[in-house]
Amino acid sequence: MNFTKFIGLSISLLVPIFSANSALSAHSIKLYTIDCGSYDVADMKSLSSIGAYDGQKLPMANPCFLIRHPKGDLLWETGHVDSLADNINGEVGGVWHAKLKTKLVVQLAQLNIKPQDIEYLSLSHVNLITQAMLTSLIHLCS
Repeated sequence: MNFTKFIGLSISLLVPIFSANSALSAHSIKLYTIDCGSYDVADMKSLSSIGAYDGQKLPMANPCFLIRHPKGDLLWETGHVDSLADNINGEVGGVWHAKLKTKLVVQLAQLNIKPQDIEYLSLSHVNLITQAMLTSLIHLCS
């Protein structure tokens, strides 16, 4: 399935969720895009088994999304671990250069939200970075 069809399918599956409750107005649901970091990939060779990207560079966004809903707030993704923002040069691991300008908790605070105010968390995948960020959020909520 190509990316465009996937996005279209994903959106079509969400429409019934948002339209099912007629008492909800468009003004009561808000979507925020949060800058949860970025990557500069020096060589995308590892992203293709047939060599299609060998030698190519790529800047990548690492966004998080906050959905404010009357039935509870949902945070989609946690991004880079907040401590990365303390390192102005970011961190390099192999061909991946990770950077974070502003900590997630700071960006949530700018929206007057504390981590413990978020009822739902959704992750597209789990790895060591996600695990570290989850540990940090759990600590902040306790």
